[in-house]
Amino acid sequence: MKINKGLCWLLICSLGIGLSLAWGQGASQNRVSKALRQVQKKPTANLYLVSIGISKYVKNEFNLTYADDDARGIHQTFTSARNKQLFKDIKSKLLLNEQATYGNIIQSFRWLEKNATSRDLVILFISGQGFRVGDKFYILPYGGSPDKLELSGIEWNGLNKSLERLNCPKLVLLDACRKRQLGGCLTKSQKALKSRRNGTVLFSSVREVQTSQEARKWRHGAFALALIEALEGKADADEDGIVFLKELDQYTVNRVKALTYGAQKPLLQKPISITELSLSVVK
Repeated sequence: MKINKGLCWLLICSLGIGLSLAWGQGASQNRVSKALRQVQKKPTANLYLVSIGISKYVKNEFNLTYADDDARGIHQTFTSARNKQLFKDIKSKLLLNEQATYGNIIQSFRWLEKNATSRDLVILFISGQGFRVGDKFYILPYGGSPDKLELSGIEWNGLNKSLERLNCPKLVLLDACRKRQLGGCLTKSQKALKSRRNGTVLFSSVREVQTSQEARKWRHGAFALALIEALEGKADADEDGIVFLKELDQYTVNRVKALTYGAQKPLLQKPISITELSLSVVK
């Protein structure tokens, strides 16, 4: 019986493609199974979240449009019920506009210091106006005066000291570089976070001398929009059902660059002590 070489070759190719697809599906299923096993374990860590968004200021010239929406969106994403697969409990504070006073912000830091333990994860999101004076950086709270930052602003070194007192991983998401004329945002004191022993990851919305953008078509700042999209699943490159810090970084940087046509590029800095963080379960 003669064998049709063309038919034989077609059968071999089909078999090869089938095996390749099966292997690919198997590898993908293994990744998902591994991730699912991770989230199915009974969580032992709590998530402590403080989300701050200030669009309204005493001086209207410093008002923003979507900073409060940014904070609200980040809060909703992290406190979603699906993330209770990752965390034993999710405890949060949301400070918007008039709520984000100097006193309330300081109290939220004290709340973290009092409650977060070494096994927990702390996430701090800040969207608002920031001022650089020399090598000092200030976050302007509601009711604060740009002319009296030493008395009414949240100074970065003070925040840094509060973070140092927390013996657990921390993730700071900073979007407070809204005015180019303010002289940039990243200072030596901020960059020093990456060397701290207890581990603080700083993810800033911009690099030096860039301006953080917001737009009506996004209904958010570019940075917050990208973060929300990433955490809800678009950053899950390996499709294992969990968004990790590395995936958050890669997606957010690329998305913000695309949204702003390269004018804004976020920067993530992390200490050696933090290799990876699981942040969100995909929808």
